[in-house]
Amino acid sequence: AMNEADYARAESLFARVLAWREAHLGRMHNRTLDVLNNLGNLYADEYRYEEADSLLSEVLRLRTALLGPEHPLTGEALNNLGLVAFGLGDYDRADALLRRSLALAERHAGPMHRDVGMTMNNLGWVALCRNRPQDAEALFRRALAIMEAASGPVSADAALLLGNVGFVLHQQGRPADALPFFRRAVDVRRQVHGDSSMHVAWRLFALGEALRDLGRLDEAEAVHRESVALRRALRPPDHFDLARGLDGLARVLTDQGRHDDAIDAFEEALPIYRTSYEGNLLHPTLWTLLRNLIASLNARGQYERAGQLLAELRAALPPGDPRHEDLARLQVAR
Repeated sequence: AMNEADYARAESLFARVLAWREAHLGRMHNRTLDVLNNLGNLYADEYRYEEADSLLSEVLRLRTALLGPEHPLTGEALNNLGLVAFGLGDYDRADALLRRSLALAERHAGPMHRDVGMTMNNLGWVALCRNRPQDAEALFRRALAIMEAASGPVSADAALLLGNVGFVLHQQGRPADALPFFRRAVDVRRQVHGDSSMHVAWRLFALGEALRDLGRLDEAEAVHRESVALRRALRPPDHFDLARGLDGLARVLTDQGRHDDAIDAFEEALPIYRTSYEGNLLHPTLWTLLRNLIASLNARGQYERAGQLLAELRAALPPGDPRHEDLARLQVAR
């Protein structure tokens, strides 16, 4: 993974190459546009979506002028700009751009090409964000069939789509249907990446959540513990991924009534979440962890610590916020 210094070096390199190509080839030249495209994608990777949108919109306009609206490179430009629109939360625009890209990919590469499957995958996420889970499911399933044919059933591409199909099924309240997809995703990730991989840890987390929702708590605990063990081995002790795994494990332990163990896991995750969310107690993930921790503290009679956290949450809420009533119920729960 690239760090901040890596991105800065890459941006500097792209800027130098861009200046040379503009001076010798002009702005409206495909080799110059290659660099603009790479720079725009770099900005997108850094979540600098406004800058990426500006550059990649220019790339699309100039590719269309140079090569025509049906050229494969125009399709690539449509896809890249669609992903930026998705990052900006402009889901209608993302859908329109990605569908145009998909049509070109199907025309030039064929309906079972990897690029077609990946664009369908991207459209699936757009559909999910537009609150169209059934459309997302259909797109993910079609993309999975393409990826298994194009890249093989034991491939990172297949594992990605297995996880996405499982995710959208789980999101629709169908954890039993999601379970076999999550299990297959874990198995394929192990075969592709080995047992000691964050890809395995992420898929184990999803599997553990489905098992928890099915009430299979002993299985869920075992899966979450394996996920946490991998995160401890592969991430620094203050990394968000570790906190996420601990949070999942703690919720299973809470469901089992093992509040002492749950408190330990919640408390370890809490400072990492505080840092990750820059102290914003109203962020849904941090808020939920604090609520769950307070409930477990109350269950074990640790009222002083629970009261401290309740006071923090109350102070973070504006007057009249309906969440004050939720906190009052936690207070009464003693």
